[in-house]
Amino acid sequence: MKIANTTSTTSFSGSRDAFRRLKALGYDAADYSMFGCVPGEGVYSLMDREFEALILADRQAAAEEGIEIIQTHGVWPYDDRIIAQAEPKFTSTIRGLYGSSLIGAQYMIIHPVMPAGWAKSERHEADYEQNLRFIERVIPYAKKFGVKLALENMPNIHVPCGPTSELISTLDTLNSEWVVACFDTGHSNAVGEKVGDAIRQLGSRLECIHVHDNDGRSDQHRMPYFGTTDWADVTAALKEIGYKGVFNLECNIPRSIPAELRPDMENWLAKTARKLASDCV
Repeated sequence: MKIANTTSTTSFSGSRDAFRRLKALGYDAADYSMFGCVPGEGVYSLMDREFEALILADRQAAAEEGIEIIQTHGVWPYDDRIIAQAEPKFTSTIRGLYGSSLIGAQYMIIHPVMPAGWAKSERHEADYEQNLRFIERVIPYAKKFGVKLALENMPNIHVPCGPTSELISTLDTLNSEWVVACFDTGHSNAVGEKVGDAIRQLGSRLECIHVHDNDGRSDQHRMPYFGTTDWADVTAALKEIGYKGVFNLECNIPRSIPAELRPDMENWLAKTARKLASDCV
């Protein structure tokens, strides 16, 4: 199983440097985070030619360094409570899909629409429906660009796709080959789920993962084994369902780690990913 890390959580500067360091550490692939920015900012503020040139340059840089880009992360963060952001979010999502196709990714990870933000919603059923309508609107573009939408579970049971059961319900209702699950281990642990069992429930719907840990109370993006997740059960579950995707980390090395120790932690993290990935097959 290939291992990957998320470019936004690395301590490297610039795409090529990130790709080079990831390869040196033993990674096979990257979760490309360039599209994970606020609508209208970052790459979304570029003119079409600038946008295309940047993405194609990064595709070449990744290829030259021997790093595959199998998945990307779509537009984030944004505030779904602000109506004025709805259309920019949609257009940015479409542009992210186009960029994902340019860079050669098979998947673009997206967060659900959350009209109440991270707060408990008093109209959860309506929010759930609004999320379905948004994704339905995006599906034709996923098909057009040949990039699957990987819908991610959230670290809050009060928002759409917070519980894994609601992620499953959303996927089954949409019933599209262009919408699959991105399962986030840390988010599942943060809402009190048994992470391995959540994976078993997702089964073949699961095609992408974000791997990180926490204390079971909030979303902390800790390294594996620095929280309460049962990693032996996680890898057993991934093996049981026949997961064929990439083992992709989305965790941070603590900022408190002194600079001279960070290379050792980066090596340890890559070795941990390789060990966990080997346990899945």
